[in-house]
Amino acid sequence: MGKYNTVVTERDIKIFEIIKRFGYLREDLLALWLGMDWTDAKVRNNLNALASRLKQDGFIVKRKIIEGYPGYWSLGKRGATFIGGSEFRNINLATIMHTDAVSRLAIAFLLGGWCECIKTEFEIKIERSMHGKKNLKLPDLIVDDKMAIEVELSKKGDTRLSGIVANYLDSYYEKIVYYTDAPIIANRVYHFASRFGADSSRFGFKLFKNGDILQNEDYTPVPLNRQELARTPEGKFMNAVEEKLRKIGAFDK
Repeated sequence: MGKYNTVVTERDIKIFEIIKRFGYLREDLLALWLGMDWTDAKVRNNLNALASRLKQDGFIVKRKIIEGYPGYWSLGKRGATFIGGSEFRNINLATIMHTDAVSRLAIAFLLGGWCECIKTEFEIKIERSMHGKKNLKLPDLIVDDKMAIEVELSKKGDTRLSGIVANYLDSYYEKIVYYTDAPIIANRVYHFASRFGADSSRFGFKLFKNGDILQNEDYTPVPLNRQELARTPEGKFMNAVEEKLRKIGAFDK
């Protein structure tokens, strides 16, 4: 490759392609994608050597966020140019656990052959920005262009959550599946969705445990007591998107 010391292999290209889809990827998940056992010390040493080789000519950037934990790989300038992707500059520590969970789920879908096509939020953002569409709430994953997947690890306020649910019910997705480790989160999503009668059947829920999103099972939400949601002294819901919900029939029951 001329003045560059690195000879790009098929495995390297496979690495560039998967990183391109997520923006960045934790290296134990990268090992999973490559069919390698991260728990094997030899595998970890081999990945460190691979990272050093790809870093030297700017193909990747490796960031160590927490000492003793797997690092994160993103495309360097040359890697982005080579594969037609984007350099990823910042890793948000506030959302890193969520991003890792989504990445783990997506890779399981891809490796398991559970779908024909999957799009990550990172891919969707790039796609929409090319068409001038910004500031839209995007699914964490889109499966076969008809299923939206959301991974929820923290409780959202009524205003934000009800707006998200309303937008999903007004979308073309045939199914919206929520993965969460907290039953109350699923219950609250279901509460807002159930106001739309039969439309609430478009929502599905997966409850996972032990912090592993792949250890999940179907969950049937428990309807919330309406008094559990914040209201004004007059009894109205304290919700900035209430008018929008009214227009699409949320309060017709």
